[in-house]
Amino acid sequence: MAKNRIKELRTKAAEQFPALFSTTALAARLGVDERTVSRWESGTRPRARMAKRLAKELGVTIDDLGLDVPAEG
Repeated sequence: MAKNRIKELRTKAAEQFPALFSTTALAARLGVDERTVSRWESGTRPRARMAKRLAKELGVTIDDLGLDVPAEG
């Protein structure tokens, strides 16, 4: 399994746009609690649909996130 890169990618985006990519701001746009984003960054895997939304928000692919996301079904 690839390494979870969510925190790395969010932090990189926050360097250019701090107000848009704080944990709080990203969580608000995704409609989740900021603790949920923190859990994802710590290794908890988001569901496939949320992983797609997260990748879109960060401007990357699901593969870039380093997640082993099962297909929706």
